[in-house]
Amino acid sequence: GNGTCSCNDPFNGTACEEGVCPAGSFLAVNVGSQLYECIPCLAGSFKDSDSNDNFCTPCMSGTYSSRPGQAICDACPTGKVQDQVGHSECFACENGYMPSATQVACILLSCGETEIQLWDQCFNLVPIMIALAVILCAVFAALACFALQKRFLRQAASMKANSRWRQLYDLEDNVLARHIAKKNIAAIIADAQQESKQLGISLDYVLEELEEAARISM
Repeated sequence: GNGTCSCNDPFNGTACEEGVCPAGSFLAVNVGSQLYECIPCLAGSFKDSDSNDNFCTPCMSGTYSSRPGQAICDACPTGKVQDQVGHSECFACENGYMPSATQVACILLSCGETEIQLWDQCFNLVPIMIALAVILCAVFAALACFALQKRFLRQAASMKANSRWRQLYDLEDNVLARHIAKKNIAAIIADAQQESKQLGISLDYVLEELEEAARISM
């Protein structure tokens, strides 16, 4: 025949001499047919352009190629290194060591200014500090609320004991007191009303009399 039917892709021509091997493969001569063919680069090597070079380049340290026929080598994944050339994988550093900036070697573990070293690892302190701050704020807020509640209850109890009814009702209408100790203050008022009924005196009557006295004095 004219030789075109038996050529190996991508070659053609009478003697199968026309063609270029794509990136990721190198030029070779088939031992049986003595014709040109393109062979994929082995894992751990690459060829980044279309050419008829008869070799592939080993991956540099810090990189790898895990599959045959790669046009480029990949950088080692985060946390891994490769200290030699021509490899198909990277490896993790031993405990107490970390990858160098170029991922070509393992160096002694060194934590940043906002990190702490525990169990041969660096932990970021910022999230921990934020969580602690939130917890402390919540605790202080709860303590402050509890202290205010006790203060309002002491005031209400004192007003009840000294028959300061108007102040007691005003305290119940206080926005902050109502938010923090409404039920407790209401219970004290209800208790005072019950006591006044037992004595035959209405708190509402007392308040009305006080208001009337105030109007007369004005």
